[in-house]
Amino acid sequence: MTQGENSKFQNPILEKLDSKLGGLLSKVAIEEDFTRKAGQSKVIWVADLGPKRVSLIGLGKATCPSTSGFHVFGESVASVAKATQANTVAIALASSEGLTSDLKLATTSAIAKG
Repeated sequence: MTQGENSKFQNPILEKLDSKLGGLLSKVAIEEDFTRKAGQSKVIWVADLGPKRVSLIGLGKATCPSTSGFHVFGESVASVAKATQANTVAIALASSEGLTSDLKLATTSAIAKG
């Protein structure tokens, strides 16, 4: 979620998504004080842009969160989905840096169990 001096995300995935959403992610990150705390979430309504909403859900500030951290993340996804009465959910991690193939499988499992 690190942003440069021009409020652009340094992460290319977040930058591309923010661009597609007309800068809404940048605004939410700044104006809503999204600090990435584990379980913290912000829901952005974007019905005119494709999906009905996009949610930012924090994993915490660890460089590479543990599987238990991803389990909490999965619980947060389920909680947001239930609160917004979502019928379908797609998850995109802004970075899988530091995750080996085995860890990616464990991470996916932990998110699903959460």
